Amino acid sequence: MIPAATSKGGPAMIQDTIRDARKQAGMSQEELALQMHVVRQTVSKWERGLSVPDASMIPELSRILHVPVNRLLELDAQEGQDPDMKASLETARAKLEEMDRERNRQKLITGKREHILFLAFLSLMIALGVRNEILSAAGISLCALGSLVILYRNLPLMTGASSASPALSAFRTVTIFSILLILLITAGIMATETGYLQLSVQQENLAAWLLITVLMVFCGWICPKLSWNRYVGLRLPWTVSHPQTWALAHRILGWISLPSAVFYTAAVMTLPDFGAVSATAVILWVAVPSVLSLVFWLRKYRHQ
Repeated sequence: MIPAATSKGGPAMIQDTIRDARKQAGMSQEELALQMHVVRQTVSKWERGLSVPDASMIPELSRILHVPVNRLLELDAQEGQDPDMKASLETARAKLEEMDRERNRQKLITGKREHILFLAFLSLMIALGVRNEILSAAGISLCALGSLVILYRNLPLMTGASSASPALSAFRTVTIFSILLILLITAGIMATETGYLQLSVQQENLAAWLLITVLMVFCGWICPKLSWNRYVGLRLPWTVSHPQTWALAHRILGWISLPSAVFYTAAVMTLPDFGAVSATAVILWVAVPSVLSLVFWLRKYRHQ
């Protein structure tokens, strides 16, 4: 506790505010002490001006008593207050304001996340309920594009990256690439389904090979630049929960992507089953950084 000072005109203002707010809330000293995880005598000292709450307690006290921090601290009215105590209360006010900003930020993030989840659920319903392949592809693509647009417009908010950060530029590059990829795939599906574009099996395989190769090369270039976040990148339970594991997984993905594209191309040229080769290549490409980062994460937590 910090010793409380009294002004020449009377006791420190914070003690009166705490006492009046507690009574207005209909709480006894024991009830307030229980919620603040202190003993009743501590609350009594606060209200008699013998001490004031630690700076770390001010935000919680403000929340419990439903009193704005400015009214609780009454910094301007406490001219005769001890400088150390006043500095401590100012620190507490700054801390509470930071908590309020973070709380508001989390509310905004939750709202954007709910919009994205709704579009994901809607795309699933379209995939299950719409039998027309053209309409189904168009509906799913619109939902995916809507989610990406929401993400793109709120990248600084949702990733925490500053506007001048190189990480934000990387996030935007990934989002734009994803939008272009969805548009390209949707256009291809609709063109083939409507008969405007007719491809042989060999041409379809060539298009699929090109798409997978471009994706591998792009990820190899961009993944090491992605900072830790929960929305863009290799989002696995162990990567989104641990920044070091995230960084390792994306470094590995960056290292193996170009060699994976080369080996995949060689396998396509030499092995007859294109579908099996492509599926195996993509699975291994994602599995290697996933498994290695999981091993790292397990060892990290085992030694903690």
